Amino acid sequence: IFSFNGADVSGFDSFRRDFPNHKEIRLNKNYRSTRAIVEAATALIHNNTKRCNHKLAETDNPSGSKITVKECHSEDSQCAFVIDKIIETTSSSAEGRDFGKIAVLYRRQITGKAFQVSFRNRKIPFNVHGVAFYRKKAIKAIMAILRTTLPGCDDGPWRQALKTLLPGDKEEKKKIIDHVEKISLARKCSFISAATDIFSAKVSGTFKRTQITQGRKVLSTLYSLSKFVEREQSVSAVISSAGNMLPQQYLLEKRAVIDNDGGKLLNEDNDIRSVLQFLMDDVSDFLSTHFSSSGDANQTEEKGCTATLKAFIDYISLRETENFRSRKEENKNSITLTTIHQSKGLEWDVVFIVQVFSAIFRKRLHKTTNTSFMACK
Repeated sequence: IFSFNGADVSGFDSFRRDFPNHKEIRLNKNYRSTRAIVEAATALIHNNTKRCNHKLAETDNPSGSKITVKECHSEDSQCAFVIDKIIETTSSSAEGRDFGKIAVLYRRQITGKAFQVSFRNRKIPFNVHGVAFYRKKAIKAIMAILRTTLPGCDDGPWRQALKTLLPGDKEEKKKIIDHVEKISLARKCSFISAATDIFSAKVSGTFKRTQITQGRKVLSTLYSLSKFVEREQSVSAVISSAGNMLPQQYLLEKRAVIDNDGGKLLNEDNDIRSVLQFLMDDVSDFLSTHFSSSGDANQTEEKGCTATLKAFIDYISLRETENFRSRKEENKNSITLTTIHQSKGLEWDVVFIVQVFSAIFRKRLHKTTNTSFMACK
């Protein structure tokens, strides 16, 4: 399960060969799960032909509810099935509606988007476990780059954008940013004014010629994006351009994931395509429900999509601030949405595992469209 982080199961086999006098202690007893879940997991593990010794897990827990497997033919029908089951489960509870004991797990972060929308529409409380989407490193970088295209942008986004786009290691970038800050304070000017003068070689300093050239290229790229915003009507096109500016280390997971066939796969949660799709969905939702193009008369004076982009960024900032403030209180009685990887070590009474098919899980599963597993404690 940690192959994405460079782990290799062959290490266990080589250890046994290298240390023939080793003593192996097996912890086979499961104290957490019901018998139905333990037996189902054991049956799946036995399909792994590359496993050296199959672990026979045992439990003294009762059988519990059977695992339900449901094949759905679309993402909408899958959401509807899960919501119906959640309402059925919580309505029949003698303790009242306790959403806090329910979780929806998925392989890819982008999958949770559909459930967030569906839960909001049905007024079902939920929380997203793990790093919130707009607090992820790549998203913060994209939002900073987008903010630099807006009039009156303060120093923060410019600083973040330069830190993101400048080549070099962390220490080298910090040295450059700190020097720009120093010149900015000494001259009592904005961060971007100081950066422009430094990278135009108008200010003497300790930078190498290659660093000055690289800095000039970064500023030129950001200025080009600003010009693009002034003539482009589509916010989605601007966001795609900003996403494509990110260096390779922000786009994809550094380490590949190994699938059953030995092929190398990218970590989908860090794939820029998933990140951009999530942003595009938010843009679409914003334009259809929260934004009016007729707006103020002043908006028509601004070129391209500047006014729309600013309104979208302001909307997201306000929404995320409100979500962060209310998250602690709401989480006490709300459904948890999270990835399977982030769910390790956590417990719920009712768990839905959605979109279980081979294209997503890279396992030998039935090639269905959208399959949901429902497990009850």
